[in-house]
Amino acid sequence: DVAAAVEMIHTGSLIHDDLPAMDNDDYRRGRLTNHKKFGEATAILAGDSLFLDPFGLLAESDLPAIIKVELLRELSYAAGSYGMVGGQMLDMKGEEQQLAISELQLIHANKTGKLLAFPFVAAGIIAELGLADVADLRTAGELVGLAFQVRDDILDVTATFEEIGKTPQKDLDAEKSTYPSLFGLDKSRQILDDSLDQALAIFQKLKDNRGFNFKKIEKMIEGLRLHG
Repeated sequence: DVAAAVEMIHTGSLIHDDLPAMDNDDYRRGRLTNHKKFGEATAILAGDSLFLDPFGLLAESDLPAIIKVELLRELSYAAGSYGMVGGQMLDMKGEEQQLAISELQLIHANKTGKLLAFPFVAAGIIAELGLADVADLRTAGELVGLAFQVRDDILDVTATFEEIGKTPQKDLDAEKSTYPSLFGLDKSRQILDDSLDQALAIFQKLKDNRGFNFKKIEKMIEGLRLHG
């Protein structure tokens, strides 16, 4: 239920992100976007329902009440004004501007990082880990979120439609500041790898201190690297 809840919000955000008033894209995952296939009104309502229904799903999950309340708080924080939605607003305001590195980092930390950190934090909360371990998991998630965004920025300028399933070079057309535009491709790839290495080091620490087997997570994190 917790995994489904965060993916519902993620999918709702993609539907809204593709709308004409936002990034205005006709394709997502190689298919026509929701508003192109079903109309803008349906796309708006589909996104709305995917933002709201997850909280009911979480509330009805088979978890202790105190854990459910903490998960609800964390998901709201990650997805709303202090997370994804706020980051998206900053992202739109930053179009056609040359942003400072700190401004770009703030956008991505909110737009992408907090929602991607939620599954890591949620796992720690459900497992009833201590505050220090949950803080480490949050940091790992934020690092993975950063890596994901840098990877997305790189692919926007290097990949084809067939490879990414959406219109390439959208960021260039919108004159957005991105990691490749500020740092270049080589430095961006280094930032991507360094972020993943730091996240893996946190899981190695959890293995050493808690006996945590992180092989499945390691495989997922390694899958974010750009090979060749």
